[in-house]
Amino acid sequence: MSGYFKDNDPMSFSSQISVLFPKTGISLTGLPHNIYAIISRSEYDKLSSDKKLAVDTKVLTRNQANTYANLFRRAAARNTIPWILGPAGLLPGVGTVISITTSTLDGLYRLGGASAISAGCMAVLMAEGGRFTKYYSLAIDPSHGELLVIMVFYHVSIGKENRMYGVYSAKYALEVEGG
Repeated sequence: MSGYFKDNDPMSFSSQISVLFPKTGISLTGLPHNIYAIISRSEYDKLSSDKKLAVDTKVLTRNQANTYANLFRRAAARNTIPWILGPAGLLPGVGTVISITTSTLDGLYRLGGASAISAGCMAVLMAEGGRFTKYYSLAIDPSHGELLVIMVFYHVSIGKENRMYGVYSAKYALEVEGG
């Protein structure tokens, strides 16, 4: 199978995904930049039937928050992260489908605009009880067909304000087991 892979990983965060989310039900195979995702028929049916995003969440302990604060400090001079903010009812996975335009960090950077923050600021926001959430969705690409889109956000509450920051996204060619 010919694969397709495109990621947006300004924080070099991809190595942390398998640490944060060890049991995903999704396998990745292929060579670098020619990778594809393999998902079960039941996972595919969940994603395609209701068009909502499947969610996998990791709530941080104090030690984990310190570890990720250090990771973002190291990346501080290199990049910014878009800040996506909204009431809980508007957050992806609660009922809103993210369109293909905003299904990767490229689209989120366009939405974030002036509210993008530095990785140094992100390091300060790492806190016990903060959480990384991985979202899955399906997207259609005219050249590559159906793709699996994976996005990782960091959610944190500051006072009474809930904030959500996009830290990683990727699109993969898709193979459905039993399909």
